[in-house]
Amino acid sequence: MLPLSPSLLTTLAAACLYAAATLYQGTRLATGAKANKRLLVTLGVLAVLAHSASLFTHLLTPTGLGLDFFSAASLIAAAVIALTLLACARIPVENLLILLFPLGLATVLLAQFAPAGT
Repeated sequence: MLPLSPSLLTTLAAACLYAAATLYQGTRLATGAKANKRLLVTLGVLAVLAHSASLFTHLLTPTGLGLDFFSAASLIAAAVIALTLLACARIPVENLLILLFPLGLATVLLAQFAPAGT
C-alpha cells in the first residue's frame, strides 16, 4: 500500500468545500434567488483555510520552496479567492466567486495529484 500524503485530507476537504460553495451559489443563481452571503463566505473561508493548509505541506520542502507549475497556480488561486472573500465585506463581488471556487477546486486537486515537477 502506498503511503498517504500528509496533505491529502486537507486537499479533499478543500475540494469538497469548494464544490459545495459552487453548487450552492450556482443553484441560487439559476433559480434567481439571492444567496445567503454569510453561508457563502463561511464556506469559502473554510475552503481557503483547508487549501492553505494543503499548500503549506506542498510548498515547504527540505530543500526550500517547491514552486512547480500546479503548486504555484494553486497558491495564486488561493490568494485571489482570499482577497475576493475579503472584498465581499465591503463591495458586492459574490458573483465572482462562481468562477473562482471551481478554479480553486481544480488547482488544489491538480497540485495534489499531478506528478511532481510539472
